[in-house]
Amino acid sequence: MARLEKKIKEDLNGALKQKNEDRVSALRLLRAAIEEKFIQRGKEDLKDEDVVQIIKKETKKIKDSIEA
Repeated sequence: MARLEKKIKEDLNGALKQKNEDRVSALRLLRAAIEEKFIQRGKEDLKDEDVVQIIKKETKKIKDSIEA
C-alpha cells in the first residue's frame, strides 16, 4: 500500500470522527477511485506516483464539473 493511500485512509477516519461531511465526501471519492485502479491492475499494489495521478485526475473532473 502506498504511503499516500494509507494517509488518505487515516484522514478519512479522522474526518468521520470529526463529522466533517465535506472532507468525508472528498476522501471517499478518492478512495473509490484508488480502489477502482487497484482492481483494474489485477490487485497489484499502487505506488505513490499512481495515487498522485488519481488525485490529479479526480481534481480535474471536479473542476470541469464546476465550470460546466
